Amino acid sequence: MESKYLIYVLEDPREGKSWRYVGYSTRGMARPKEHLLPGATKGQRPLSCWLRKLKRLGLKPRIDVLEVQASVAGLYETEKYWVEQYKAWGFGVLNVADGGEGAPGIKQTKEHIEKRVSQFRGIPLSEETKAKLSIIATGKK
Repeated sequence: MESKYLIYVLEDPREGKSWRYVGYSTRGMARPKEHLLPGATKGQRPLSCWLRKLKRLGLKPRIDVLEVQASVAGLYETEKYWVEQYKAWGFGVLNVADGGEGAPGIKQTKEHIEKRVSQFRGIPLSEETKAKLSIIATGKK
């Protein structure tokens, strides 16, 4: 049975062992394969730009599994380790964050936060959604 807890890298198919992105998955190979979908090339993140470039050349990144884990415990720390390791080895990894759950390595500007928030202003929310957001905001369970 295939484990669903993975650390993977996306490799440039034009070069031997040129790892460009380190990621983790809690859904087996489903998450790494999402990088091959059309929506992955949207935006201006370095990873998206690289994927667009490969697509224009008729290429796809190779997916290599670095580690398979039995549970989610330690998965985020392991991704952080590999991002740091590949940077130390001089690979041009395209990760904009340090790795791990969320994006602690990204410092968002007030303008960026406002742009993201403004996309959702004026959208009606169901009472169920409002209740969930209230629980999240207050920290109550």
